[in-house]
Amino acid sequence: MKQALIPLLASVPFVVACQSMELPWRDDRPTVDDAYVAELPDSDRKEIQKLRTDLQEVQDELAAVERRIDLEQDAEDVAEQELYIAREHVVMAEGRSDHAVRDPDHTAEDYDEELAAARAHVAWAEAQVDYQQARIEIARMERELAERQTEEIEARIELRKADALVKHDDDRIPDLDVGKFETEVARAETAVAMAKIDVESARNKAEARRKLMDKIAARVPNEHRRAWREVDNVEKRKA
Repeated sequence: MKQALIPLLASVPFVVACQSMELPWRDDRPTVDDAYVAELPDSDRKEIQKLRTDLQEVQDELAAVERRIDLEQDAEDVAEQELYIAREHVVMAEGRSDHAVRDPDHTAEDYDEELAAARAHVAWAEAQVDYQQARIEIARMERELAERQTEEIEARIELRKADALVKHDDDRIPDLDVGKFETEVARAETAVAMAKIDVESARNKAEARRKLMDKIAARVPNEHRRAWREVDNVEKRKA
């Protein structure tokens, strides 16, 4: 294996020279130039490729979360429109209540009930806006998690390459401090764990806001809620 690497390494001496024989770090994160691992055994290269496949899957998830953020923001716009409509209904209901005596077909109690329902509509619409904002926060936290998972897999790829290279004794290969790669993986794992906590926290907050929204609606008779426009969340739109 040592002899197999010599032709390859002979073609990349300028890389080592440009780095003044330093470790091949980029942006303070330990990395290994792929040129050094091109001639590794199939078993090593297959393991590295499996990690790269995992990386692509997480990157696909990241792109999907980005699209979800856009959808949730669109839904927030709809919720804001519903809140505007609800507030307008309160103004109209207040006007009718003030002049209830002029309409013999309706009692003051009728108009008071309409006004109460209109005000409940505002409270519900405000809660719906809050809930939608919480859903946006979930998506943003999930984006953060996907970004941290991407970094973790990237760190694992570099560690796997370093582990494979240190098995090969060749003076032309730069010294690799595997400990630095292991530290980078540990840091990335911690960042992922913290991001998962943030996602769970965001989900709990959104659930609390959804329950408040439902409680407000439950206090209003169905006939007054028929005109209320509820924003379907992303899960409902996918169904």
